[in-house]
Amino acid sequence: LLAEFPPPAPGEKAAGRGGAPGNFVFAVNATVTACERAGEWPAALQLLCDARDGRNGWPRPDLLTYNATISACTRGQRWQSALDLLQEARRQQLRPGAAAFSCAARACGHGGGRFQSEVWGAVAWAYEASGLRPPAPPVPVAELARKQASVLDFVRRQAPQGDLEAVLSAMRDFAQQREWLKVAGGAKARLLEAVLRPGDVVLELGCFVGFSALVAVQRLRRLGGGGRVISCELDAASAIIAREVISWAGAAEEVQVRIGLASDWIASGQLGSPDVLVLDHRGARYHEDLAAIEESLPRSARVLADNVLSPGAPLFLSAIDGRYAIAIHEVDEFMRAGPAAAGGPSAPKQLAFA
Repeated sequence: LLAEFPPPAPGEKAAGRGGAPGNFVFAVNATVTACERAGEWPAALQLLCDARDGRNGWPRPDLLTYNATISACTRGQRWQSALDLLQEARRQQLRPGAAAFSCAARACGHGGGRFQSEVWGAVAWAYEASGLRPPAPPVPVAELARKQASVLDFVRRQAPQGDLEAVLSAMRDFAQQREWLKVAGGAKARLLEAVLRPGDVVLELGCFVGFSALVAVQRLRRLGGGGRVISCELDAASAIIAREVISWAGAAEEVQVRIGLASDWIASGQLGSPDVLVLDHRGARYHEDLAAIEESLPRSARVLADNVLSPGAPLFLSAIDGRYAIAIHEVDEFMRAGPAAAGGPSAPKQLAFA
């Protein structure tokens, strides 16, 4: 029956009341819901994929399409598919309902430890955004973030508690002696230090183990103190370990680590008006997150974005072109051997300063 339903003509909007486009969206969602209730998760998933990819001229799926397909995958015990769709819906700036999150929680329960950290991270964000203490992680944090936990253990053994400079040195030693860390050290750290001014409020998107946050605190102290850092980290296990590293360095009063998607924290309105914005999470989201927080930035704000040419953030570069004073610095990735180990030139990364 859906195959016989006329899709919207090219150029027509995919939503509305009474018109063919709106009716077609309704028809797609009704069919997906029917598949979900019949336990036909493959058909529901295929319909969503067809709509998402624009096949047959179909409009893009909306929130109802995702909710019904997530439910269908859960009924069919396709736990990973349900979680993937939940994340995809959130990336599309849709807000899945309680039923979708309930399905995700069930998926985590049935999937065991493989999926628990994902929903726990979302729950932790919801608690913290509401000013509440989040529940404990479902499994030991060290099991969810082995490398990050190793960094914390190394720091505690190598650096005296409260010695920020020694903690940063220990993290560099870990990267050199144990395992490489994707942190903004070396030339990147110097670029961050160079843009800071006395009393700056720094917002960092992408905390990892807290290295850049501590670099910023160290510089702000040398400038006379008074500044602070807010760092958002999607991975809840990494965020908890970063808090421990920062606390060991004696900087807990100067750094707030927030668990959750940067876009969720921006939408919450709880990040204030930062003087410096550091983008070091996902290059594909740089332009979206900058656009979301731009109205909160003062005219004197400085924006640093890592890896804008390699791996690349072309949409971000397009968004700031002609609107910001831009400088692109080509620097090597911190302590990364790369092709140089094989006799070739090292692979540079780039950092844009707007």
